[in-house]
Amino acid sequence: MLLHPRTILFAIGALISAQVIATEGFITLNGRVSELNLIDSSEKNLAELPIEIWQGDSLLMTLKTSEKGKYSIQLPFYHFYTVKYGCAPYIRKMIEVDATDFSQYSQKRGYTISLDITLFSKEQCKGFEFLETTPIARASYNKEKDNVVWNAQHIYNIHERIGEAVIGCLKQK
Repeated sequence: MLLHPRTILFAIGALISAQVIATEGFITLNGRVSELNLIDSSEKNLAELPIEIWQGDSLLMTLKTSEKGKYSIQLPFYHFYTVKYGCAPYIRKMIEVDATDFSQYSQKRGYTISLDITLFSKEQCKGFEFLETTPIARASYNKEKDNVVWNAQHIYNIHERIGEAVIGCLKQK
C-alpha cells in the first residue's frame, strides 16, 4: 500500500490546527473531528463520535460530535484535563489542557481553543498505537504572553514518532 503524499504531510506536519481567542469565564474547546483515509488522503466528518473529558483518573463527561463532526466543550479553570477523541475502530487521540495556573484577569476573560482532529482506522496501518496513550498536544497558560500556548517541543517529538510510524507503515506494505 502506498500512502498518498498529502497523507504523509497530515501525519507529520498537521497534527494541530488551532487558534486561541479570548472568551468569558472558562476555556472552550471546539472544532471538528474527521476520519482521514491514509491511502488517498480523503477526509469525512465523524458524526456521533465520543469525546471523553478526564480529570486525573476521573471521567468527568462524555459527549458526542454533531452530525457534521463538530464539538464544543467548556472547561472550568484551575484543573488539569485530558480530552480523548474517538473509539474503536479508530486510533484514539488525546490532548492535555493544563488550566491550573490562570490569573484572575484571565479567568474573567476566558479562552477558546479551536482544534480540528483527524482520526484514522486501526486497520489502515500498524505503528500508530502509541497515539492512544500519548497526547498529541499539550496546552497551558503562559503568564508572560497572557495566552494559552501549545508545548512546541512535545509537538515536535510527536511529529518525529509519527514520521517513524509512517516509514514503518510503508515498509509493511
